[in-house]
Amino acid sequence: MSVVFVINPGAASKKYALYIGGRMKLSAVYEKAGTEFVATSKIPGQPESRMTLSETEFQAAVVHFKDTCQPVLESLKTSIEAIGIRVVASGSRFQTHQKIDDVLLSLLREKEPTAPLHIPTILREAQECRTLFPGLPLVAVSDTAQFKHLPDLERMYSINSEDAKAYDLYRYGYHGLSVASVIDRAHAVFGTDPERMIICHLGSGMSVTGVKHGKVVATSAGYTSLTGLPMLSRGGDIDSGVTLELLRLEHGSHQKVHERLHRQSGLQALYATDDLRKVLHQKSQGDKTASFALDFLAYQLQKAVAAATVATGGIDAVVFTGTVGQRSPEFRLLVAEGLSHLGVGINAEKNDVFLSRDGVVSHSRSLVKTGVVCTDEMAEIAQTTLRVLETGT
Repeated sequence: MSVVFVINPGAASKKYALYIGGRMKLSAVYEKAGTEFVATSKIPGQPESRMTLSETEFQAAVVHFKDTCQPVLESLKTSIEAIGIRVVASGSRFQTHQKIDDVLLSLLREKEPTAPLHIPTILREAQECRTLFPGLPLVAVSDTAQFKHLPDLERMYSINSEDAKAYDLYRYGYHGLSVASVIDRAHAVFGTDPERMIICHLGSGMSVTGVKHGKVVATSAGYTSLTGLPMLSRGGDIDSGVTLELLRLEHGSHQKVHERLHRQSGLQALYATDDLRKVLHQKSQGDKTASFALDFLAYQLQKAVAAATVATGGIDAVVFTGTVGQRSPEFRLLVAEGLSHLGVGINAEKNDVFLSRDGVVSHSRSLVKTGVVCTDEMAEIAQTTLRVLETGT
């Protein structure tokens, strides 16, 4: 009976799960809620359990979850056999699911500037696991492997080809595990396999992916997790001339500009918060700045969806997933309103019902099916971890 400890360190939260025999037995999300740090645990068939943590406890979340797992493991007279961790990093070296060793950790450290919201946490979690679970296999489950075979028209940048090859500068895409989960589960939600599907992954990071006949053919994300759509704290695609000008004005301070683009841009720049719920509430109170911030994010998403249809050749289904995509009917509706020319239309009543659960929310007259699919990255990580240990790929 396989027992896998799953770790999904995101930009704004850390998620853990225990899979036994292919089934999730326990999960937990550790995140900051306002000024507090909280852990929300879930055992299938039981109500959620929520507790407040200190910042120190939050930083040591993997230890806390390991202790939480212990009673479950003891009751089943079993133990953890492998650990799978989601890895987000730029470069072809990281587009393969693989065992973690000293070489891979060293390469990840070199890439830290390209994903400062992810890699430091990944490294800490990996090192912690080596201490907590000595001798157990630790598998890096790539978040970019899903985009490994992007068409060259999508993968390449218009830079010197020798530079691109020498420095490995290509479009790598992100949220690949989420995309894989949605592709696997789309049939169950829509009752068919949409030939041309656009997946909107909306969370602290945001991206739009175009899928044709089950294959990824387009992504708004690029070389790093900073690029593409504006996000909750990241700027997304900003004119490279603006970046160069910021560097000039900051007298070449790479670190200052780096901080601005990764942590002080996106929603944070538009409304001085990275909490979309707060902005939605303020909009409902008539706050014009909040309304503009939401309209701006929605508009960029609408453009990305339309752009993806060039690669897919049209659109049969739109999927909302990720924390925001699953939890915010208001934001889904706002995005969909600007896509009516593509045949997208949402039934407001259905949309309000499907909160953090799968379902079709398009109205009966809509030419395009629109649905909410709760991504299951944790299951993808667990399955991939076992496959790597069994087959090496």
